[in-house]
Amino acid sequence: MNFRPMKSGKILWAILLSFLVGVALALTVFLPQPIECVVRDAESGVPLHRAFVWVDDLEGPQGSTDKDGIVRLRMSRLPHEVFVSAPKHVDSSVRFSFKYEMFHWRRGCFVDLPPTQARVMVIDSVTRAPLNEAEVWVDGKRIGRVGDGVFEQLRLSEGKHEVRVTASKHHPKEAEIFITRTARQDEQIEVSLEPFKYCVRALGIGGTPLEGVTVAAGGRSAVTDGNGVSCFYHLPEKFDVVLSHPAYLKLNRSVTFTAEITQEFSLEPRVLELRIWDPWKEEGVQGAKVSVGGLASVSDENGHVLLEPVPITGTVQVQASSYISKSMPVSGAPYTVPLEADGIKLTVVDSLTGAPVGGVVVTRQQCKWKGSRKGRVLLPKGVRGERITVDAEGYSPSTVLVSDSTPMTVTLLPMHLTGTVLDGVTGKPVHGARILVGGRVFEAPKGAFELSGVPLGGGFVVIAPGYKVLRVKGDIRKLVKPVKKGKCEKPPCVTVALERFEPKLIYINYGLLNDLNKLKYYVSMVEKSPVLNGFVVDAKGDRGYVAWRSKVPLVATFHSQGNEKVVENFAWLLQEARKKHLYVVARFVTFKDTPLATHKPDLAAKKSDGTIWLDRIGAGWANPYKTEVQAYNIALLKELASLGVDEIQLDYIRFPSDGNISDVVYGIASTKSTRTKAIREFVHKVQTALRPFPVFLSVDTFGLTVWVYPYEDMSIGQRVIDLGPHIDYLCPMLYPSTFTAGNLGYENPSAHPYEVIYRSVSRAKKLLPPTAKVRPWLQAYWYDLKSMQVQRKAAEDAQSCGWSFWNAMGNYPPALFSK
Repeated sequence: MNFRPMKSGKILWAILLSFLVGVALALTVFLPQPIECVVRDAESGVPLHRAFVWVDDLEGPQGSTDKDGIVRLRMSRLPHEVFVSAPKHVDSSVRFSFKYEMFHWRRGCFVDLPPTQARVMVIDSVTRAPLNEAEVWVDGKRIGRVGDGVFEQLRLSEGKHEVRVTASKHHPKEAEIFITRTARQDEQIEVSLEPFKYCVRALGIGGTPLEGVTVAAGGRSAVTDGNGVSCFYHLPEKFDVVLSHPAYLKLNRSVTFTAEITQEFSLEPRVLELRIWDPWKEEGVQGAKVSVGGLASVSDENGHVLLEPVPITGTVQVQASSYISKSMPVSGAPYTVPLEADGIKLTVVDSLTGAPVGGVVVTRQQCKWKGSRKGRVLLPKGVRGERITVDAEGYSPSTVLVSDSTPMTVTLLPMHLTGTVLDGVTGKPVHGARILVGGRVFEAPKGAFELSGVPLGGGFVVIAPGYKVLRVKGDIRKLVKPVKKGKCEKPPCVTVALERFEPKLIYINYGLLNDLNKLKYYVSMVEKSPVLNGFVVDAKGDRGYVAWRSKVPLVATFHSQGNEKVVENFAWLLQEARKKHLYVVARFVTFKDTPLATHKPDLAAKKSDGTIWLDRIGAGWANPYKTEVQAYNIALLKELASLGVDEIQLDYIRFPSDGNISDVVYGIASTKSTRTKAIREFVHKVQTALRPFPVFLSVDTFGLTVWVYPYEDMSIGQRVIDLGPHIDYLCPMLYPSTFTAGNLGYENPSAHPYEVIYRSVSRAKKLLPPTAKVRPWLQAYWYDLKSMQVQRKAAEDAQSCGWSFWNAMGNYPPALFSK
């Protein structure tokens, strides 16, 4: 390999060039260069005029800013620190590094100086809460609030500044704050202001300080200390101050509080007022003797006693018959003085409810002792082993032997009971209830009742539509709840909760009573169904025959009693229903009565020629106007009620509606007025006759009766407004297929079973008083299963109180009642 040496001239030029580059670099780094800096206020962004600038640690400023906040300096590109200072601002600095200088040929900087800042936090010295309403002055200039209790002043000069703080109802305070430009940006102090205090000095006898005085001022309370002083902070401008002490009269003054003050009050020694109290009886002790020194008095019926004047250093002596005596100093005597019993404790309670009997009087020969409101009587020990008589208003007196055991308990049998019948679910009063006790009927139209003058030890029956019949036997404490204190005006008082019940029934016609196997099938069907809970059975059928062995004379005369098989099966059906807890409705066909019309023509609806009038199917009708006809039916109804059915349902409770109606003669002008009066008064008589029986009363009506004008009777005397006040259940026959074109606005109502049922039930409910419920008849014929289910759903959606399905032949698809 051959090497070619470089010529010496080129070498020299290379060395020279390198030297010049090095010199240039050195001059750039080490020689001073121009630099321009802008100084601004960090808070407002305004340029600062006459701000002073130092470079590194050189003494004295190297420059100051002009009116635009600009200063021009000269310095090399080596690392330097530029310091900036301005009045009322915190000093700051900028670091110029070598790296920065190498890559930034246009030299410059921006320096933002934070203004000096004074912050004053003002709080309440007692509550430590911020005082936003305070006023703060710095060097005589008021400064503004920037937060909860925080006040701030910007751009203060360096050095000490005077701070003054004031606030309403607080003592003013002065402080100092020091501002430096180098320490930190914020200078903060906390100033706590002491609130004005209102002090009370209580003075007793001879002007001596009184300890233990309760002082109430402005809704607050405190007790005086050993110097008789108690103090309060943060009171309103005007308030009342009340001083009380057991040994002194209470003192009450009005105060205007504008500045800190201590007020002195002299209390007068009190008149001694005591209440002698029996904590067991929870009432005052009457006849207790109270004495202090030579003074003595006797407590009144409420246990109150008054002595005056009472020396503060005296001793109170309390004595009462059958109580342990008690003594105490006057200064320590409480208002209520409890006495411990030293006799025989006797408690008198109601034998049915177990509740205390108030107003009891215990008698032994000529001595009488009165009981407390809780039925407690304190007897002297001397009556032990003797007989006493315990009596109270509304109760049967009881004579007992005072035993050695104490306390004693005596029970009294009430002769009255006050109470309210409530819904077991909602707790609201039940409308239309009645109570049966001792052969008497007590009404509870709005739930409230009062039983009086009857023996209650044997129990009673409560019946209300829409609820299960409640039969209370013997001790009723488990079935009724005592009324809460303060709500019983005439004790003993109870609340009776009833269980809701909606009858869901099928119909069994009179003819089926001949077939025991069929009846067994219906009983089994209802018993096993998760939906059904009873049935409607003909007790007096469409032909006028009754299904039981009646003792009403006319029944035997007309041979209208059913055959022996019907009677036996009807009795069996009732017995099975009771055994299996099934609800039985006895359907009673009223004025459609062929046997009565045939055998007693004078009681029948007749034709104009005097012969018996027959309807379209050849059935005779009794004359609803005749009192004998009404009396005959009422006698049968009372007999039927005594058999133990749950409900009696009146059907054909109207005048005839089909056949040659214009040819009917009743012996009285048949007008809307006479027809509705006859039906209304008859139903009222039935209601009165059945009232003593634990049986509900219902009536069947045409479906259209709930849709016609309420005062229209459709020429049959049947109006919902007349029936409603006297019945428990209204049972309109809402068979959709019987409604004709145009009814309810439908061209073909039978094609709308849901709408017909739902709308009819809803309308019927509006026509009835609160004491009656709606239970519709539904159609279990002509329709398929789905349409039958739709009817049931419509009734339940309209919140009917149960329903009944009608099929004249007794044919019901089990699936209809499977769920």
